[in-house]
Amino acid sequence: MTPSSPMSLDLRAVHDELLAKWDEFASNPQTLRGRRRDVVPVARFTVVFGLASHVHETSRILRHAAAERVPPAALSLVRVMYECGLTAAWAANVEDADDAMVHEHSRNAGNLKRTLAKSQDPRWRDLAETVADADEASPTSPESAAQARYFERLCEDLDDDVVGYGMYRQLSQYSHASVRLVDEYVDLPDDSNVASPGSDRRPALQPSGKSQAEAYYRLALTTMVWSARAVTLLAPDPDFARNLRRIARKLEVKDVLGLSHGYAARRVRAARAARVAERSAAATRPTRGSRR
Repeated sequence: MTPSSPMSLDLRAVHDELLAKWDEFASNPQTLRGRRRDVVPVARFTVVFGLASHVHETSRILRHAAAERVPPAALSLVRVMYECGLTAAWAANVEDADDAMVHEHSRNAGNLKRTLAKSQDPRWRDLAETVADADEASPTSPESAAQARYFERLCEDLDDDVVGYGMYRQLSQYSHASVRLVDEYVDLPDDSNVASPGSDRRPALQPSGKSQAEAYYRLALTTMVWSARAVTLLAPDPDFARNLRRIARKLEVKDVLGLSHGYAARRVRAARAARVAERSAAATRPTRGSRR
């Protein structure tokens, strides 16, 4: 999947179909009851389902914005969908994902509380006391804490052939105050110099359409597939999964994101470090009859 992928089908029709299938699935009470309780903790299922829901709800706003193409102002929505979709796929596959995300949530809440408490405005200082969950996580970081904190590390856990963090950085150029974002609205002749004294040339403040926006729309729809399939990994629904696979074939993408070789290597390193720590602790533990 690249930003220059050709558009060969009615993406808006695909979008409508994805939303209809998701609404049917998510509104079914059996969806929530169908979680594989024997192997999937409710907290992890909640994380995956919540993120996938946000992907689809955000896509409704994008659907209205993308009448002909995705305008630059809507690309930040694609970025949110992409980040949540990849995180949902990651959490569906990683056993301690829910612990790691709760740990990161608590760390961020603590930072917010301390920042508000430093304000010179007493109203903001009072608000600091209302921040929930601040620093309530376990002092011991989960194995996947770094992945929950740094999106680049999370992307490294996913399939090796997924563009991952590179696409995220590309989308971030349209979500922050950047030169790339300015370029979407300003079209200057090569010989112009608006900064020179006395220049009567002014930039043309019109969207330039430089962003390969149709391909970003395709990426948004792909993210919907990935996030929905992540939910079906934890709450199987054969009919819904079959429809998602069919739509993925239309989009010419895989329907499920798995884990990378890098993730396997990370788990091996973590297991090895845990064994070393255990042996070290055992070596310093007093034996029976010893005097301290």
